[in-house]
Amino acid sequence: MTTNLQITIPDIDSFHPGPYSKLKHQLENIHLSFFARHHYIQQYGFPIYTDEVIDTLARIIDTKKAIDIGSGSGYLSYRLSDLGCDIIACDKDNQGTNFYKFQKVWKLDKQVDALLEINKEYDIVILSWPPYSDPFGYEVINKMSSSQILIYQGEQYGGCTADDLFFNYLNSYFISIDNLTDQLNKYHLKFGGIHDTWEVFVKL
Repeated sequence: MTTNLQITIPDIDSFHPGPYSKLKHQLENIHLSFFARHHYIQQYGFPIYTDEVIDTLARIIDTKKAIDIGSGSGYLSYRLSDLGCDIIACDKDNQGTNFYKFQKVWKLDKQVDALLEINKEYDIVILSWPPYSDPFGYEVINKMSSSQILIYQGEQYGGCTADDLFFNYLNSYFISIDNLTDQLNKYHLKFGGIHDTWEVFVKL
């Protein structure tokens, strides 16, 4: 006896940054959650950007000067700039990895080695999904100055972002700003099997 199992592939183009409630409803379709992620990353980057998270980030940045290190597609910086934030998108390679090739670059202000751009001129450093098992994430936070704010987006220790050195240094030389972290994660959504979060820190 054979059973014909049919899987309907959803319209992945319909999944894009927007209101939390709409995206949450879309992600309840397990097939969309699976098929949409690769396409979404190529268009926007790794995190799911809800409008509420973008608005919260804009309030955190306010009149401060920010730099988006390893900005990838530049979508986050594009949205924040549109809301009036003073933010620089910086990435040496805005094409992404061989597996995730960004199909559009929304904003790229400086295409240089991002590590060369970290200085006291910036109040806030945004670091999203630093490469897994790679020293880049550690090198970024190691170069940050005391009192600079770090907005980190990615998975935690043992996950698929950064390396042990990054998390050990983060725990030793940064203090979490819990109320801002909670505000961001209140409207954060994740693809199935992905465990990324937003966290806000200040360097000692």
